[in-house]
Amino acid sequence: NKIPHRFGNNGLILFAQTEPGRWQIADSIQQSLQATLEQKFATGRTGINYAYLKGLVTPYLNAADSIDLGLQRDRTRAVVDIGSMGRLAWKIDYSHENRTGNRPYGAAFGFGNVVELPEPIDYSTDGATLSGELNGKRGGLTFGYRYSKFKNDVDSLIFDNPFRFTDSTDPSAYQAPGSASVGGSATGEADLAPDNESGFLFVNGRLRAGAWNLSGALSYGQMEQNDRLLPYTLNSSIVGHDFDGSTFAADNAANLPVGKADGQIDVLSFYGSANGKLGKSFTLGFKVRHYDYDNGSSRIEMPGYVRYHGVWEEIGRVTVPYSYTVDDLGADLGWNIGASSRLGLSFNRQSWDREYREIESSDEDVVK
Repeated sequence: NKIPHRFGNNGLILFAQTEPGRWQIADSIQQSLQATLEQKFATGRTGINYAYLKGLVTPYLNAADSIDLGLQRDRTRAVVDIGSMGRLAWKIDYSHENRTGNRPYGAAFGFGNVVELPEPIDYSTDGATLSGELNGKRGGLTFGYRYSKFKNDVDSLIFDNPFRFTDSTDPSAYQAPGSASVGGSATGEADLAPDNESGFLFVNGRLRAGAWNLSGALSYGQMEQNDRLLPYTLNSSIVGHDFDGSTFAADNAANLPVGKADGQIDVLSFYGSANGKLGKSFTLGFKVRHYDYDNGSSRIEMPGYVRYHGVWEEIGRVTVPYSYTVDDLGADLGWNIGASSRLGLSFNRQSWDREYREIESSDEDVVK
């Protein structure tokens, strides 16, 4: 199964992809634009505005290459059923999807320097499920294991700054190029979707017991990713400041607090319901739901960050691996009045417990 996606045709681009995820502009263009801007900044900085910048790049855009943006999804699926007509049946379900191409990606070197790039797409998703189904006269049971793996062959994006050939920094570089600054980084970076995998065990069941119908679903899963982290910046002129006041090269990934993401989330989910009749006119139902989202990812504290690849901001940052648990309890009573009317009364209580959120716990009762 091949599914094409088209995002746009005949766009103009100054960049050339020299390797997967690396977009470069001819050095001569960067050098010329930087020199022109530095001269303008020295003689009449207030004139550096949108109209002026548009005039600088228009001759290059008129001679730029054209590009079409789009990707293709190649999908394959295979299903094997064993004993589907018997009391116990087994199923193996495998799927594979490969995406290749590109799509629009918005990057920036500052408030006045937005760069739209083609994001290179070259990743695959594999999924496999092994399940069994047990059928009886009054009910049935489904159980199994589901696995998914995502692999991205282009996990980062590095791109040139059209207006800078050499690295520089100053307190206003995040506004460049403009009347406040023409500094900044010669290259920018962005992290793309990381490789990850997940696995879930599940069991679902149903049973009819006299006038009652019972059903339930239980699942437990883990999601993991441990992608390599990018440095604060690629701007070699930026010096970072650690918590203890020491300095370090912000463009060296070895100076990060950790080298990899170390992300793991465990999810436990349960749902159960019971619905039955009380005589000829009344119905009664109960339901319970438990959902536990346990984020075991490490908290990472950083002494600061680089704003728009141009300036170190000594403002501490910390990751927030939030977790939460939701519990639902409900009951409803129904009264069938005649053949076409029904009167019902229901109650539901929902309770939340949260970590790293504004409200630690809350309860909500609903009667209707």
